[in-house]
Amino acid sequence: MKVTHRCLMALVLALSCNSVSAQTPSFDRLAEAVAGRLQFADKVALSKWDTGKPVEDKEQEAKVISGVAALPDAQRLDPALLRTFFANQIEANKLIQYTLLADWHRNGRAPDTIRPDLVKEIRPTLARYTETLVHELDVVSGLRENKDCPASLAKAAGNVVVTQKLDRLHSVALDRALAGICVADTAVKKP
Repeated sequence: MKVTHRCLMALVLALSCNSVSAQTPSFDRLAEAVAGRLQFADKVALSKWDTGKPVEDKEQEAKVISGVAALPDAQRLDPALLRTFFANQIEANKLIQYTLLADWHRNGRAPDTIRPDLVKEIRPTLARYTETLVHELDVVSGLRENKDCPASLAKAAGNVVVTQKLDRLHSVALDRALAGICVADTAVKKP
């Protein structure tokens, strides 16, 4: 009976610790969502390879950025932050696309993998990630001005790199996508 009681207490403690940590804002879930969205850059690059379309699509980029403002959680966030954050998502995605396309051109071929439809499959999934990203950005909005924000954000990104086993390209893109979230005091202070 003691073993059962001990196990039950351990379970209760674990659950209470999880509920406390779930309520404490951190950059972990934001970094995970950003990395998840970036995984679709590979699929977008394959679509661009197959169709010969350029990586740059200013019309689609503007549509994504302007559409963010209509999302429910976006109303609580600074519009300038949203524009910058999603412009950074797009730039990180393009970084992956350009690199992969260049690699494939050097090798003379792209990987033989399934090609999901850009309009019917990839963009709707990216739209769902956009909703998640806006929500997570709202969750961490109170952390942006903390002095340790850059270190906390970098640690969250590092955890994602390790847990998702991101390669160098996707790690660099993750850092690019997360740039500009912290409102670090960069002013030179006089003694």
